[in-house]
Amino acid sequence: MRTRWLAGLGMAAAILAVAHAAAAPIGEGITRKEMAEILLAKGLGAKIENDNLGNAIVSTAADGVDFDVYFFGCDKKTARCDAIQFAAGWTMIKPPKAAMLNAWNRDKRYVRAYLTKDNKALYGEMDLTVAPGGSTEQIGDYLRLWRLLLPELKKRFNLGK
Repeated sequence: MRTRWLAGLGMAAAILAVAHAAAAPIGEGITRKEMAEILLAKGLGAKIENDNLGNAIVSTAADGVDFDVYFFGCDKKTARCDAIQFAAGWTMIKPPKAAMLNAWNRDKRYVRAYLTKDNKALYGEMDLTVAPGGSTEQIGDYLRLWRLLLPELKKRFNLGK
């Protein structure tokens, strides 16, 4: 009986060690290269480029939606950033009414939606603080949540790609 218990304890310790290794700590933030590597490991594409304002971002796509990862609180020396944002945008032919946007933002905790000032585009965004204390597992969890909510956002606001 004691041998089984010890064997079970050893197996549990091994599982925890593997789980801990998979959840690599981020430390003082994440670089664009590291974010691209996480996306690639999840089977997504990743391209480091500049947006139209000159911000260095990582562009990718999932489930038929192009989106970008923006970086905030970046250290100029190390290029490590303490926060990231997933963002997707769509051109609008007929923008939704404010009440519809307000209902989404009230009911959906993680992905906010808003119209541009000229009402010609709708954006969905999700923010994530990754330092201190973040991990690659945390980013993976938020990426799964982002991918779960994007189809809902597209359906709710009748968005194309």
